[in-house]
Amino acid sequence: MTDTHTPGPWRAIGRGLSDTIRMDIVSDAESLPFAPAFVAGDILPQDARLIAAAPAMLAALECLRPAMIRDGDPHNYLPLVDAVLAQARGEQASA
Repeated sequence: MTDTHTPGPWRAIGRGLSDTIRMDIVSDAESLPFAPAFVAGDILPQDARLIAAAPAMLAALECLRPAMIRDGDPHNYLPLVDAVLAQARGEQASA
């Protein structure tokens, strides 16, 4: 099964509505909010920015992985990269 995510880049947009903050994650490719969330109480803008950065981080790891294999991994980060990529894809990380 192949899941595809909404194409990036994504942006986080927040608006205060009384005691609720509305956060929309918007794909620039589609120009419409695809992940609106009404959150009562505290929500941190940095959390929304982290979510919005997810497609770029995924793409960066996908580009870095082959270079790490080709050029070596002296700090042994490849297992971490593989685990994060598996998590992002909804796969089980290999042991």
